[in-house]
Amino acid sequence: MKGPTSEELTTRTGVGCPARGCGVVNGTGYVTSIFAEEMTWESVGHSAASRRYASKQEFIDEVLAPFGARFSIEEPFGPVNIRGIVSDDPSSPVIVLWDGSAMTRIGTRYEDTWDWFMALRGGAVVDGTAFYDSGSFNELWERVSPAAQLTFARSRGGGGARGNAGQPSV
Repeated sequence: MKGPTSEELTTRTGVGCPARGCGVVNGTGYVTSIFAEEMTWESVGHSAASRRYASKQEFIDEVLAPFGARFSIEEPFGPVNIRGIVSDDPSSPVIVLWDGSAMTRIGTRYEDTWDWFMALRGGAVVDGTAFYDSGSFNELWERVSPAAQLTFARSRGGGGARGNAGQPSV
């Protein structure tokens, strides 16, 4: 089944420019800009991060910030290939299959493939589920210590300039 184009998806979800999430669409922003404050997120599998998170901020604090802080500032983590985006209608989840890559702080390359299932309301993700390679994730988590992290501005939804260490860009 063929999913919508990126333009159709951003129009349908309200994620496109100039609405919320402009940087996510063009690859220069942070994925958290499309997360609702009350969002829940589940990381499925057997990784150090596998569990359900009760809010956007909990997910940022416990996963995204320490994850992103393990990568070099020069080459932070982000998508390198969007394999597919599928959404049948506005009431169904958006499914995104993508490959991510980055250089770690210790000079090794981290690559993984992610499959995200996201329920949207008003253009924001209210529930997400992620599938990825738990073994690769755990190896990164154990071998690469995070750099000092800056506190994300809660009122701004965790987004901001690249100087926000630990915030994976998309």
